[in-house]
Amino acid sequence: MRRITEILIVTIAASVGAICVVPKALANSPGDTVGFTQYDLQSLCSIGTRVAADTAGGVHFTWMKGINSNSTRNLVYDYLSPSGQWLGEVVLGRYGFPQMALMPDGRAVIVSHRANVGSESLYCAVDAAPGQGYFDFYPMPERMGTATMLWPYVTVDRSGQIQAVASSAFYIGNQSILGYNRSSDGGPSWLSWVPIDSVMMPTAAVTASPVSDKVSVIYCHPFDTTNQWSNDIYYIQSLDGTNWDWQNGKVNVTGYGNDNDSISAYLDLDAVYDYNDNLHMVWNTVIDRDPGIGSRISIFHADQISETLVEITRTDETWTNCGVGSWNLTLAKMSVSVHTSNLLVATYVRFSPADCSAGGYANGDIYLQHSPDGIVWSVPVNITNSPSPNCNPGDCDSDHWPSSAERIDNYMHLFYVNDRDAGAIPYYEGSITNNPMLYYRIPVDQLGVDEDAIVPSGFTLHQNFPNPFNTETSIEFDWPTASRARLSIYDIAGRRIATLLERHIGPGCHRVTWDATGQTSGIYFARLECEGRFRTAKLILLK
Repeated sequence: MRRITEILIVTIAASVGAICVVPKALANSPGDTVGFTQYDLQSLCSIGTRVAADTAGGVHFTWMKGINSNSTRNLVYDYLSPSGQWLGEVVLGRYGFPQMALMPDGRAVIVSHRANVGSESLYCAVDAAPGQGYFDFYPMPERMGTATMLWPYVTVDRSGQIQAVASSAFYIGNQSILGYNRSSDGGPSWLSWVPIDSVMMPTAAVTASPVSDKVSVIYCHPFDTTNQWSNDIYYIQSLDGTNWDWQNGKVNVTGYGNDNDSISAYLDLDAVYDYNDNLHMVWNTVIDRDPGIGSRISIFHADQISETLVEITRTDETWTNCGVGSWNLTLAKMSVSVHTSNLLVATYVRFSPADCSAGGYANGDIYLQHSPDGIVWSVPVNITNSPSPNCNPGDCDSDHWPSSAERIDNYMHLFYVNDRDAGAIPYYEGSITNNPMLYYRIPVDQLGVDEDAIVPSGFTLHQNFPNPFNTETSIEFDWPTASRARLSIYDIAGRRIATLLERHIGPGCHRVTWDATGQTSGIYFARLECEGRFRTAKLILLK
């Protein structure tokens, strides 16, 4: 029986921008081996979802098990029961680049394309019962017009409709077309593909709300089609999972191409709805529209309600001795997950110029940050911490292509490739090695969440008045019990610029005035903290 590895996050006091390191007991990457693959590249761009936790406590896994670089690629499924029993590896046939979601009753839904080069086709596989591994395969429409559809992403909405997007292999100029499809009967029948927009690469996310019928598609749309790194982030939302306004419903989240901004979105993104029905998005960016690994790379977050772009983290190291491999930046392959408390957790790969393989490619480590509101984020934590500089093939610990389950229960669930030689083997980077697929879970209480706690009744942060304001504004809040309170102000970059209140107060309604003299016009956030719980309000200063 395989032991389930858990991680204890140890936070070390550090200044802003420093990194907390998790002490390692072992010399290799952490986690339990679910299976192996020689085909390390599990996705070209956006990582998608390959691990999912059901409401009964079971965990589902899917991955692409390859032999050599391109000769054989198989779709594989495994399941960990709530009692800790493994189903065992189930090989489902020659399919590639799988993505997974769960039906409301916990059955796994896997979409992928058949891996026969030149005759690819899309399939949807649906398990007979949760964790059984007996899948019915349903063909999805292969074409949108004359274009073959590949690289699907999938979610299942609250009513059980399977929602999918995929990209065309037929390029118009340098572009592909992102398309949408849906099955309302559990997989046997599908619509015709509906074109959404042009994309430079097959990268997207599709996610469904856990508390409403909302579904959103998130994607990178180019504003400069001469390269692949000049993109804006867009989303389009359906309120019921059925009706979409494909012409007028697209929202440009970033607007990089509208104002000659020096920042542009690259090709990795992810999204999730929280339990307040708010859509959260993360993506990586390049500065000066230059994807060179020596340039500044960042990860940003935005949500649908605040409409505020917040930089989560950045790197700007000098690189001279190795590369990060195909379709990567120094910060890449992010996932975002959410707990019922609305705590957000972002995971991503970070490469370091100090950790290069003998073959000339950087070894990855997986980092984690969390946020109660998407505005203020914790310090980055290296949760795999497996440097192997100058490693030879078979001895490397390059942790890459991490997928986290959208929903966090007692644990945050992470599934990733422990690449034994850095680089992507389909692009002839590194050597062919047998790479473990590792499952790593983090107890929710190590993320700062008390699972049994509830937000106290009467804990409310009201909108400031006036808003917008010039210099002074009043902030009122309801406080539930006699306890210590803190009310802080943060700027749009997530820096705390003022603490208005930090002391023991009694229950009732309280009012605090913020004097913003000395601050520039712009968007700010008030954050109220009560016994580890948070409320946030958006403030607009106009002078």
